Amino acid sequence: MEEMVKQSKGMAIAGIVTSLIGIAFLIMALIGFGSFMSQYGTEIMNQQIGAAGPAWETVAELGADSRAAVRQF
Repeated sequence: MEEMVKQSKGMAIAGIVTSLIGIAFLIMALIGFGSFMSQYGTEIMNQQIGAAGPAWETVAELGADSRAAVRQF
């Protein structure tokens, strides 16, 4: 009986440790992704906008016009 309690306690500790390691990796991945996006996000978006061509320019102009109209008030 005592051996089973000891084994259960060891499994509980192993579960906590592996969960903490997983959380640490998740936090590092989120920080890395945020860092990547802050460094390269604008460049990637500009490439995607450039690939859209004239259709995007029309949408961008309409968006700029609507923002300008709102700012006047």
